[in-house]
Amino acid sequence: MRCCAIVNPAAGSGRVRSLWPKARARLRAGGMAVDERWTRSEGHAADLAQDAAEQGYSHVLAVGGDGTLQEVVTGLVRARGASVGPAAGSAPLGPTVAWLPLGTGNDLARSLGLPVRPATAVAAVTRAVARGDAVAIDAGLINRERIFLNVAGVGFDAQVALLVSRMRWKVRGAAPYVAAALRTLFSYAPQELTLTVDGRTERMKSLLTACGNGAFYGGGICICPGARLDDGLFSLCLVRDMSRWKVPYALTLAFGGRHRFLREVTECSASRVHIDGPPGVLVHADGQVVCRLPVEFSIIPRAVRIVAPGHQGIRGETEEGASDDPPRTLDVEGGSGAFREPRGVTH
Repeated sequence: MRCCAIVNPAAGSGRVRSLWPKARARLRAGGMAVDERWTRSEGHAADLAQDAAEQGYSHVLAVGGDGTLQEVVTGLVRARGASVGPAAGSAPLGPTVAWLPLGTGNDLARSLGLPVRPATAVAAVTRAVARGDAVAIDAGLINRERIFLNVAGVGFDAQVALLVSRMRWKVRGAAPYVAAALRTLFSYAPQELTLTVDGRTERMKSLLTACGNGAFYGGGICICPGARLDDGLFSLCLVRDMSRWKVPYALTLAFGGRHRFLREVTECSASRVHIDGPPGVLVHADGQVVCRLPVEFSIIPRAVRIVAPGHQGIRGETEEGASDDPPRTLDVEGGSGAFREPRGVTH
């Protein structure tokens, strides 16, 4: 087994520089033959991953945060001879991806069952690679050209992502995102959006729209609790306009996936979502602001094979977020395209 580690020294506010040498020593002590390549700029990880695949490495190890992993997967899709587009999922899978989550949020790690503590993550990855614990997961596609693996979104959460990206020093976990959300609360106004979900269109005043391949973002917020990484569908969470003072309460509920039972929240599954609205509204994906409206999200089934210890966490649902009560979902009544809540749900 040949493994190429692609190391992003800027990830985790630069902590990767000090964490990686110890992690590399543990990986080699565990029997992994590891070569390494360091990124120099944004997008460089994709180029390095493509080179590693073409050089015949069996595994490519992403060392950094969610953004580093996204770039590595983009490079591997390119190396398979498939353009980064809807047909990419039909190409044969290339090298298996492993990931050491050493960034700020590391949210996809929760859906993959990966520990987020560096020493524990190294041990888990080493064992999982030795056992062959890897699964094929889907990827999202933005405007038919940019891959994302975890969650993309429009509106309030994209503004939060922008603020977090501008912080000079970021601790791990949810703290930077919660701080940025509280700041955004008093400056962001809900927007009138037009959503087309698998061909059905509705206009609504939206605080945020989250399109989840994975379940978590923002350092542990379970925004799309019904998301699965391997079902060929997004889990879509729509949060309509709500009282500004209710947002912190909704945010608290969201850590356990309980926000979906609020009257302002609806959810559904979809393979294609188009969102239009004011051209200044930001769009984020995997923790980075990537464009402005309009935007289209589509799914690439079985885009990449990735190490997932014990195959745990592929489903986003958690015990804390589970309930016997039905969540509010999107439905189409009489083919009119109007989204509604299912009958029987009370407020």
